[in-house]
Amino acid sequence: MDHPRDHPGRAFIDPKLLAKIEKSEKDGGMFTKDIPEDTLVFVHTNNSVYTLAVIDVESGKIAIQGSGTHFHNPEVVVLHGSTFGGSMIKPDWIGKGMHLEIGLPDRRTLTTSAIRAVSIEHNPERTKELIAAATK
Repeated sequence: MDHPRDHPGRAFIDPKLLAKIEKSEKDGGMFTKDIPEDTLVFVHTNNSVYTLAVIDVESGKIAIQGSGTHFHNPEVVVLHGSTFGGSMIKPDWIGKGMHLEIGLPDRRTLTTSAIRAVSIEHNPERTKELIAAATK
């Protein structure tokens, strides 16, 4: 399976949901494995702006800081992926129009408001600073 569209499970997913997923892919988004090293990701949601830095792709660990209610101070969390708010999740995906699903250190899950925009900035110094602040 070279592409998610080739996944055999697609036959069991509501066509309306598939259309929303495909729109999110077209509108902009990225898998965490595709984020270059020393790069910050800025996720603009309806309520906040989150700055992310990938710590470990395999485990999903990221450093995060937010401008809204959550993550005033940098923290290490697990990015599960993106969802439309139901029980289905697109693992390791940060997708426009979807909601980030984040695993908190106390094992609760936080779901953000809808993502309006995603951008990246290659900045080794700021990336290292965010990770250092989150892991101390």
